[in-house]
Amino acid sequence: MQISAQWQQLKFGAYTVQLWVPAAIPAQTESAAENAPPYWAKLWPAAHALCTFMAAYPSLVQNKTVLELGAGIALPSFLAAQMAAHVCCSDASPAALQLVEQSIRHSQSRNMHTTIFNWNDAKELPPAELLLLSDVSYHPPDFDALHRIIAHYLQHDATIILSTPQRLMAKAFLLPLLTHLSLIHISEPTRQAEI
Repeated sequence: MQISAQWQQLKFGAYTVQLWVPAAIPAQTESAAENAPPYWAKLWPAAHALCTFMAAYPSLVQNKTVLELGAGIALPSFLAAQMAAHVCCSDASPAALQLVEQSIRHSQSRNMHTTIFNWNDAKELPPAELLLLSDVSYHPPDFDALHRIIAHYLQHDATIILSTPQRLMAKAFLLPLLTHLSLIHISEPTRQAEI
């Protein structure tokens, strides 16, 4: 599948990320091709927020093995790759990962790779010291699988950085996670809170 995209540059603190970003794709075209809306084909605000957080706290990422779930076009992965030992960008969409691979080649990132990963069919989980999740709380039928994956990485002492927008279903996703978390950092442009 040929994807029309633009090479974009984004700045997060001292870091600059360059990657291919898809041109607008009509939902019905992609839906027919993959039987799902093209959620991956956009730079979502939650990905920007995750990058802003990582740029402010680079020690969380430095020299780590990083896994991004539901990476889409992998904006957080490309920022993490500037600090991490290795980054695995995963998504269920082959079209998304095809574009990510083009960005990896174009940017000459040597510590990144992609893998097809559907969290609902996960049998083996890749090793990671840091798990990145951005805007994954949009489809309630996926929540149980995501909770199991997050619990797995927490049991293996991984750090989890989750960025999610304020939407009604996000609360149903986040509340069960509170039993696993010892620290929650909520950061918004107008408010900061730590628990």
